[in-house]
Amino acid sequence: MSRRPAARYADRDALSLLQSIEATALATWLRTGTWAYPVLEIVHIFALGTVIGTMVLVDVAVIAGRDAAANRLLARQALPLTWMAFGVAAVTGLAMFAARATDLGFNRALWIKLALIACAGLNAGWFHLRDSLGRRDTVARLQALGSLGIWLAVVCAGRLIA
Repeated sequence: MSRRPAARYADRDALSLLQSIEATALATWLRTGTWAYPVLEIVHIFALGTVIGTMVLVDVAVIAGRDAAANRLLARQALPLTWMAFGVAAVTGLAMFAARATDLGFNRALWIKLALIACAGLNAGWFHLRDSLGRRDTVARLQALGSLGIWLAVVCAGRLIA
């Protein structure tokens, strides 16, 4: 089945954009440097592990039904580290994308991973807006369980990218 001409032009424009991203000095250095890309991957994995690890601590506390004060204290201690690690994961992820933009731009697993991260963010936003840390109800537990499932899926999608 042939594709519509408009779709062909859109793909060509996307490919051109991805090629220009890949041609940047940073992307070229990451591809050609012996240690640059592997070190970037290591930092990305550690950052993502930190994000997930801190999220697991908070989610398990909510699922276990700990009291509101304990949950809030744990979150107050864990979330600054979570945000810092998320920032590092985002920056390293963007750099890895730049190095292989033409390969990754059309990679479904990458887009699934990004969609899952967006879902995790929406779930976290809803979680905090309804003060699920302070509630010992089924919705809070389901949100925490959903968070664990989403982050597990993020890791799986990440592995499928490679």
